[in-house]
Amino acid sequence: MTPNGTIVDVGALVKVVWVSLVAGVGVTTAFSLIVFGLSRGNEARRGHKRPAPAFYALALAGVLVCAWAIWRGYDFVVTKA
Repeated sequence: MTPNGTIVDVGALVKVVWVSLVAGVGVTTAFSLIVFGLSRGNEARRGHKRPAPAFYALALAGVLVCAWAIWRGYDFVVTKA
């Protein structure tokens, strides 16, 4: 038996599960925006269509979200030590 009587902190476990789920879906969605924006932007640029900059802006937004997630994860690991 443990000294304080708790074996598993259920609240912390639930927090880890939902944060990892949100982060996984969020980063995956952001990366898919990068791929989508770049591919559609290149197609629009080759076809001399107007909305190519909008697609590139969408890809840039995805890059910024992914970069922020990487920085936030690094900061979390470094400051928790």
